[in-house]
Amino acid sequence: MSALEFNHAMIYTRDVSRSLGFYRDLLGFTLLEEFRGGDRLVYARLKVPAGTATIALHLLAPHAPLNTGGVRLYFEIQELDAFCQGL
Repeated sequence: MSALEFNHAMIYTRDVSRSLGFYRDLLGFTLLEEFRGGDRLVYARLKVPAGTATIALHLLAPHAPLNTGGVRLYFEIQELDAFCQGL
């Protein structure tokens, strides 16, 4: 029997492009794939800088409430102070 493996965390957002900028450009995630609806980015999947975990950014449906209480993402880094200074 194979071991259960974490695949990804889905993050719903009103602006996938802006969220992509945060995770890719500030946190150093690698973009794996993206999908567009016309010229609008509606989905992006990214890999953490070290390791195999991924997250997916998904466009929130129009007029859908953005619920923020149900998702928590945990990251680890040795040099936290230096990393925060870089942000």
